[in-house]
Amino acid sequence: MARSGTAADATRLLRSYLGVPIRFLSVLENSNSSQAHYLLASNINYSSYTGDGTDSGIPNEWNNWGSAERGPSDFYQRHHCVASGLVSLPWKTRLGLTASVASGLPFNPVTGTDNNGDGYSTDRPVGLGRDLFRGPVLATVDISGSKDVQITEYLRTELRISVFNLLNRNNYLAVNNIFGQGA
Repeated sequence: MARSGTAADATRLLRSYLGVPIRFLSVLENSNSSQAHYLLASNINYSSYTGDGTDSGIPNEWNNWGSAERGPSDFYQRHHCVASGLVSLPWKTRLGLTASVASGLPFNPVTGTDNNGDGYSTDRPVGLGRDLFRGPVLATVDISGSKDVQITEYLRTELRISVFNLLNRNNYLAVNNIFGQGA
């Protein structure tokens, strides 16, 4: 003989919502995500890193710290965009992608010789300002794949593979900045 629904419910652990018993509970989840961030920036100043004679802002001796010293900061990037996404696939697998594209970094043109006798060969050519030139665009794409694996009832692991710089692109943070002694 079949028992009533009320008698069956009395033997089960039921959840309730506002005092009403719930027999079927569905959970819908959207675990895919994506996001993008874009930065438009400006950073102009009169000072810069003047370290050990590398591609830093060694003053233009011929301009006496005037307008030629006003320029972008050493790590200034006008444009920078980062985008990422994660997609859930069948069989408890996921695919992730991250991309970053940015303006090249500024660099100083230098003569490559010690024009003013101060011991540094990082003097700038006459009339050229600090951080006047730009390096090449910086871009990279990274991708990853993962799969959840249940080992026991209480133990789970994630198998993961990641590929960095998928496009195998060279990103140069510094360039040969020797401009020469030209007019």
